[in-house]
Amino acid sequence: MRAREIRRLAVAGVLMALGISGIADATSSPDIERENLHDFVDGLIKSHLRAYDIPGATVTIVKDGEVLLAEGYGFADLENQVLVDAERTAFRIGSTTKIFTYIAVLQLLERGLLDLDADVNSYLQKIQIDETFPEPVTLRHLITHTAGFAESGMGTVFVPSADYLRTIEQSLMADLPDRVRPPGEITAYSNYGTTLAAYIVEVVTGKPFEQYAEDHIFLPLGMTGTSLRQPFPADLTSEVAVGYNYRAGIYEPSEFEMMVVAPAGSGTATAGDMAKLMIALLQGGRLGEARILREETVSRGFLRLFANDPRLAGMAYGFYELQQNGVRMIAHEGGTPRFHTEMVLIPDHEIGYFVSYNTIGGVDGRRAFRQEFLARYFPAERVHRAEGTEESTLRAEQVSGYYKNARLVWNTEWHVLELPLAARVSSRPDGSLMYREARWVELEPYVYVKEDGADKLAFRLDDRGRVVAASQDTTPYYGMLAVPALDAPPFNYTVLGLAYALFLSGLVYWPAAALVRRHMTPVRRTVMAPWTYRWRAAALAAAAIAFPAVLVAVFDPLRPATPFLKVWFLVPYLILLLALASAWAAVVAWRRGYWGAGSRVHYALVALAGLAFVWWLIHWRLLGYGLWV
Repeated sequence: MRAREIRRLAVAGVLMALGISGIADATSSPDIERENLHDFVDGLIKSHLRAYDIPGATVTIVKDGEVLLAEGYGFADLENQVLVDAERTAFRIGSTTKIFTYIAVLQLLERGLLDLDADVNSYLQKIQIDETFPEPVTLRHLITHTAGFAESGMGTVFVPSADYLRTIEQSLMADLPDRVRPPGEITAYSNYGTTLAAYIVEVVTGKPFEQYAEDHIFLPLGMTGTSLRQPFPADLTSEVAVGYNYRAGIYEPSEFEMMVVAPAGSGTATAGDMAKLMIALLQGGRLGEARILREETVSRGFLRLFANDPRLAGMAYGFYELQQNGVRMIAHEGGTPRFHTEMVLIPDHEIGYFVSYNTIGGVDGRRAFRQEFLARYFPAERVHRAEGTEESTLRAEQVSGYYKNARLVWNTEWHVLELPLAARVSSRPDGSLMYREARWVELEPYVYVKEDGADKLAFRLDDRGRVVAASQDTTPYYGMLAVPALDAPPFNYTVLGLAYALFLSGLVYWPAAALVRRHMTPVRRTVMAPWTYRWRAAALAAAAIAFPAVLVAVFDPLRPATPFLKVWFLVPYLILLLALASAWAAVVAWRRGYWGAGSRVHYALVALAGLAFVWWLIHWRLLGYGLWV
């Protein structure tokens, strides 16, 4: 029996012993022929370029230690009509860069220089992780995205130019996130956590991480067109593709994207280089005579370290598992504003592919590539089942509600972004669920399979039987937290809708009433309140409407907060003062009988809307946090 067969069966046996389900039959392998593969991928990628408005793409597929396909499609530079070349055109790979960080960690674990379960503070010098919880954050937590960090500051990942770049140490010190949950509880994808792991590599080896990756990964594998450096070095064998925005039928070129958290996403690589990396990983760390990891280390690195639900896919050593169409994959995707990438390994069959696109449409492209590649070579059976039982219907109703990505938790003024990002799970009378525009049927209690058979969804209950979290097979790097009623969209949108209706009614009614009083003799006279009463309420209404509108208009998550934005976050304090003044005026108006009864009721409702809006600002951390933007 060949060595690779022994290795593959051994890994499969370990996985089965660990109870990892959904693994494809290790004894069978799809028949992938070069010619048919080329025709399939050629048609697939060209259809993506048309359907998703993408200028160019690069793709490579490997199997059994050989490159079966390495092709470029479309344009790397539209203005100069430069075509994509799989060997010479480098694409920004975003978070797929994290693979290099995890390989570095595995190398140092292999050498005994790192301990997976040691407190990371024992490695750190100028930076120390807060002791918010009794359990320390360890390297195991960093590489499985379970450290429990809140999402770090907005506007600090991508920066407009090299002038804003910082060292890894400076970046980590500037954006130290809050710890919002105990480590090891649930996955929450974290750029900060991966960057911290890379910094530990720097501390232990005494080398800048970019240099370490070059010396211990790129150079041994002959990856001569790949770099983590920014801007991209001019002396390498590749040239960087231009990234594009697509608006109203026009492709707008962008400058080279600068990322502060370099080890988490600054990589630029050719498809040809990524083929070398995939072959090395699928062959136990070896490419030709070069070796970057021992075989047993690679096997260990592909094993599961953590899962939000043991019935679904989980996290390996930084790589994440994917279980789709009955196939277990080791993968990592990546995205920048203009480039979108995915690398997928199928160790049981020694198959791997890398694909990258150079505009936002690549988000759909990379997802479609995986689905169509698997559908062709690892087809899934569509799920068929009978009508649900009374018990399954009750469970479906129990899990219905809103869920938020555990990553997208902010203890800052950006906490409000959790509101529109909440996803709804709704029950159907037959015991199935509707989630993300798809039907999911119950596979076993609290585990559902997508109707096309391509994905699974599981729910976690606490000791009191309450649904607290959910997770998916295809996104093991983040769990989903059940959203409390006060944070759920229906309640919040109702509060905002009523408040804004009352604000607008005041802005329309009061000027109209003043015009009527000026031009018509009233049937009966009423005691008028001082003119400042309605002016302060009108100012409250105008400020409450303007604050979020301007915030949405000027907010740019790719740039640091502007001076204007910092000043604008003082507006909620003005709203607070106006709301209190309007509430006091409403009390005085009732006590002194100002206006008619109907006008007093209307004014009081506007004042109450102001107080409700202030509560909403406080609840979503838009009031009391703005000074720290």
